[in-house]
Amino acid sequence: MGLDLGYHGIDQTYPELNCLLPFKRKSPGRGKRGVKAEALSELQKAFNKLLASVRVVSEHSNCRVKKFQIWGSEFRNRLKHYDVMTEVVCGFVNFRILGKLAL
Repeated sequence: MGLDLGYHGIDQTYPELNCLLPFKRKSPGRGKRGVKAEALSELQKAFNKLLASVRVVSEHSNCRVKKFQIWGSEFRNRLKHYDVMTEVVCGFVNFRILGKLAL
């Protein structure tokens, strides 16, 4: 499971999850003007690029569903309809994606 740096520390909290976090340059700390953080190695940069290319697919799908305002804002209908509405919206998104792939 590829995550972003907002989930830093989740691998210690939940060791049973298979989490992949990107590498980040280590800051030298406050009060050290002119001191740059160490650059990432080429292997770390390649890993970050690969992880980002995997994550972008799910992020784009989330964005498409949020355009229908089912996840992006407050659900203003009966709560018992939430699952049905979510499935309908996800079906629309999947249908649109499959339609573009078929052309």
